[in-house]
Amino acid sequence: MAISHTEAYLANICEIGISRPTLKNLLHLMQEHQNVALIGWNDYAKHLINLCPSQIDCIIDERPEVAGLSFREVPVVSFASDEAKGSASYLVTRFDMLTSSMVKLYQVGQFPKKQYRFALQYDGLPTAFYLPVMHDDVFKAIKGAGTPPPSMMEDDQLVLLVETLKTALRVDGDVVEVGCWQGGSAWYLCQALAALKEDRRVYLFDLFEKADPAKGRAVMSSEQIRRQLSFYPNASLVIGDVQETITALQDRQIAFLHYDNLYQQKVFAYLWSRMTSGGMALFDNYGHVRSLSAMLDDFAAKAGTRVTYIPPFGQGLLIKP
Repeated sequence: MAISHTEAYLANICEIGISRPTLKNLLHLMQEHQNVALIGWNDYAKHLINLCPSQIDCIIDERPEVAGLSFREVPVVSFASDEAKGSASYLVTRFDMLTSSMVKLYQVGQFPKKQYRFALQYDGLPTAFYLPVMHDDVFKAIKGAGTPPPSMMEDDQLVLLVETLKTALRVDGDVVEVGCWQGGSAWYLCQALAALKEDRRVYLFDLFEKADPAKGRAVMSSEQIRRQLSFYPNASLVIGDVQETITALQDRQIAFLHYDNLYQQKVFAYLWSRMTSGGMALFDNYGHVRSLSAMLDDFAAKAGTRVTYIPPFGQGLLIKP
């Protein structure tokens, strides 16, 4: 049996920077479609143009570094261009443009009225679910900021922490964390605020050097944590027993609270009184009985609301009415 041109091409491609299965999937999605706009300038787009030159109208990509380029007379254009709008359908070739391009096509009136297709995975990265850590500019900035300090939180817990913070910033107020340990989660909060160009005050409460040195987790160095958070000058460490130091917030409003401590009626009632309507509180250990979650539930019920349990790591979310 004779080998087709496409089969011969796929057998001979250089897999540096691309995945043969991804290219095969993208090629399958092309099928016999005409007037296709590729989304994203990369080697996948170039290979598709090599294989299907008559079917592709343009490459849509608004990054400055590729503006004005073309490949085999197929131009790079913007989402709002006549070439892009004139295409019958769209095929995504860059994973990092998967979600942002959908929004831009919607804004120029091309989605969902025209087909929007994408591969099952790109270089091993699945597209079955929206992953903010892969697509969101804030998470990209955090990933590029270096190695974070130690944290007892899992990766998914840290994602929820940042996502909740981003939502809470729609209201006025400061960011507060009770239970800082070595500053891992505080680093993520401050990196997110910096990426969002926010200048809100961040208050971090813990014992730090006042912790009992006989305890296995008493390794918090306030000097080291300040240095690690020096990129965000509006972060303040409040050292000592939070039941005594919480009055540092007496003239402040709170938009977001990360509470990683045992429920303490005095402390939480004070924090709640400072929270802005619509503010959000995330409880890291809500699913642990030892954190006195039942008492928090009782507090929330008396306040006319409830804590939302978030599996699988046992976090809880509370929104101020």
